[in-house]
Amino acid sequence: MAEPSRHDADLMNDGVAIPSTGSKTAPARDRRHALIAVAATIAILVAVPILVVTYRPSWTLRPLVFATPGEDLGAISWSPDGTRLLFAGIDQFVVFRLADRARLATARGTSPVWVDDDTIDAIDDIGLERSQVVRVSVAGRVTSESLPPILPTARLVGEGPLDLAATENVGSIWTKVLDPRTGRVIADLPDVRATAWAATGRLIAKSVERSGLMGQLPGHLRSWTARDGLRPIGGDLLEIAEVVSVTPARDAIVCRCALETEDRNTEGSIYVVPLDGSAPRKLFDLTRGDMNIQTNFGWLPDGSLIVLDGVGFHRFALDGTPLGVPSIAAADLPTPKYAGRAYVLGGELVLGSQLGSSPTGEARLTIRGLDGDVVLGRTLPSWNGLGLMVDHDRPRALVLTDPQRPGEPSGAYFVLERS
Repeated sequence: MAEPSRHDADLMNDGVAIPSTGSKTAPARDRRHALIAVAATIAILVAVPILVVTYRPSWTLRPLVFATPGEDLGAISWSPDGTRLLFAGIDQFVVFRLADRARLATARGTSPVWVDDDTIDAIDDIGLERSQVVRVSVAGRVTSESLPPILPTARLVGEGPLDLAATENVGSIWTKVLDPRTGRVIADLPDVRATAWAATGRLIAKSVERSGLMGQLPGHLRSWTARDGLRPIGGDLLEIAEVVSVTPARDAIVCRCALETEDRNTEGSIYVVPLDGSAPRKLFDLTRGDMNIQTNFGWLPDGSLIVLDGVGFHRFALDGTPLGVPSIAAADLPTPKYAGRAYVLGGELVLGSQLGSSPTGEARLTIRGLDGDVVLGRTLPSWNGLGLMVDHDRPRALVLTDPQRPGEPSGAYFVLERS
């Protein structure tokens, strides 16, 4: 058999045809290949940005049916790892597993707070105006132990394994900062009521003139740390709604506040209050109008703040600069005199609106991007409002409606999550 020629050898390099440099058709073929490669590169460069710009994650709303959580239980919070849900009633709380809606634990106590994924602290009423912190483990077999301090009637304000405060519920005005695991009293703070933890080791509280139901009385803002003790913040402002939210940088809070000289029945204004004690900044005056707005705050990824009032959405940078928000269709806003509430979830605006009452009432859940596009819109049977319990570490929330159907539990639950 004849030896293969050099041209044949060039076509048999590991089974891959490689054109011989002596081929007359090679230049034309190379030009075609080059043109194809250039065209493919241009197509990729054009198409990829379009895909990036036009892609938007979708949202799902799926029913969540529990093995009868009980009509007297309300949703409280997600566990830190997002696998469990905490519900509370008048004198007990229940932990459900999200994956299969199984009831993992039922325990006695009020105002329960997560210490970690397996541990909950709650208040146990042990007698007339006497209470104790009970520590409950829900890992496997449920166990509980009472922590040493004996307290007056109290509620808990907690944030993870390091931060816990017991504060007055009714009666005298006081707060004690506690170790969440041992109950050791770290600080005794008379004449103030705890509101929220702004950061690890920093408690926000307010001084009030007299006792009232669950803190719904005006009070001057205070900040507590172990190093600095209790210090005033916000100047002459009075916090009037027991609603504060810490900025993403954790160097300030926003609040619904009013000046001491203002009418105590005012709707108040939204202020930014630095935690270093410097002067607060007013962002805008709230207007209730025809909406029964339940004030809360939402933070967008760029650090700007959104608030809903009777006029509509407001968005501000923390230096006070007003920023644009999409206009909201009238069909997505609450019916006059009914409730509305706004949230931020996954960087998008979420609006829950009540459209009517009685057993035929409805609620509207709408998600919009800042470009105004409606990402999700659902109308649900509900005669008593629509609420969201946001999972702050994930783009997810538990949605609660109140359909009031005969023979069924009063609450209907859904999981709203981004896919």
